[in-house]
Amino acid sequence: NGYDLNVTGNATFQRSYGRLLMPNGAVMPYKVHVAGAFEYNAKIYVIGGNYGSNQTSDKIQIFDKSTKSWSVSATKLSKPKGWFAGTFYDNKYYIFGGHNDANNDEDFNSIEVYDPATDTVRTLTATFPHKIYGSTSVVVGDKAYIFGGYNPDGADSTVKYLDEIYSFDFANNTLTAFVVASSFVLADRIVPIRILNGPV
Repeated sequence: NGYDLNVTGNATFQRSYGRLLMPNGAVMPYKVHVAGAFEYNAKIYVIGGNYGSNQTSDKIQIFDKSTKSWSVSATKLSKPKGWFAGTFYDNKYYIFGGHNDANNDEDFNSIEVYDPATDTVRTLTATFPHKIYGSTSVVVGDKAYIFGGYNPDGADSTVKYLDEIYSFDFANNTLTAFVVASSFVLADRIVPIRILNGPV
């Protein structure tokens, strides 16, 4: 089933569709990829993701660093999803768009927020103007910027690579779209982002 890749320290990730192995050998309950992840209060949270062929997770898996053990929250996402852009801000995890392999390639234009302190998920009223997945996001100040990805309902009913940038304002939960100049090509499904002294 693939091979081991060193992630950090003694943690490894086994491909393909393998489970995340922690230093004491604790194994993630559900083997996912294209999931979201963040750390909060000495715990690692893994959100959604794909199990493999035509299977997508709505689960929130939690690794407790103090006990070195995994658990699965009783709270679930509104729908199974992976391939979303995820951003951790003000102790909450924001989920932009996403894709569900399990339900006839269901796609989303929604924004969900997971609060690890209360272990709750809510769906915001703000939505993208079309379905979006395979994008990435970065936080600058009090806004998240969502780049690239797919629109599965593109021209001629085919998948369209996006050359758009969206700005999400955390203060009022609003989403604003920008049209990218033709000289700035950003149409791809996954766009790596780094911040160097402010500019993206």
